[in-house]
Amino acid sequence: MGKIFIISGLSGSGKGTLVNLLREDEEAMKQVVIITSYTTRERRNETDDYNFVSKKEFKELIDNGKLLEWNEYQNNFYGTPLDDVQRVLAEGRTPLLEIDYHGYLSVKKIYKDEVEGVFVVTPDAATLLERLVKRGTETKEKIISRLQIASDELQYVNVYDHCLINDQLDEAYQKFKDLVLTDLPGDPPVDIEVFRKEIAAAVEQLKEEEE
Repeated sequence: MGKIFIISGLSGSGKGTLVNLLREDEEAMKQVVIITSYTTRERRNETDDYNFVSKKEFKELIDNGKLLEWNEYQNNFYGTPLDDVQRVLAEGRTPLLEIDYHGYLSVKKIYKDEVEGVFVVTPDAATLLERLVKRGTETKEKIISRLQIASDELQYVNVYDHCLINDQLDEAYQKFKDLVLTDLPGDPPVDIEVFRKEIAAAVEQLKEEEE
């Protein structure tokens, strides 16, 4: 059995951008298959790479054992199709899953040593906030919520096999590609406590701007 590669990261860290770059890389895609997750959230733009379903349809997928893992995030559900993962493994290729740490831990319990994961972060909280604001798709309240969730998620960085700091995109993508295709290591872990303090300060600043 080949490995299952999982990419997770802070909302705004650019993990989706890294996955999209891999999708456009013909060399990498000979070995890797990006698994398309199900979601109940609203479509943001035409390039969203999800299978969009209703909450009723999502529940049916759960009840019928069609999901390898699933989770709720900000009142929307996300899940990984089990059949797709099993098919790719049977082909001797690497299924790549873009899921959160809940999903990573769930898949790790099932496939154990066959799972390899990377957690993507920004260099600091200021960069994270800047990227969330630049999206232009969310209210200040939602940005605050995402920052608070990011602070909680940081505690899981060291659970993953690798940490990847997405600062310069070209360099980050090359590191990401190397992680997926080879056994090269990622970046040294970020200082979680410092990062969380920076996030707390950013959240307070945003709240003060609302008053």
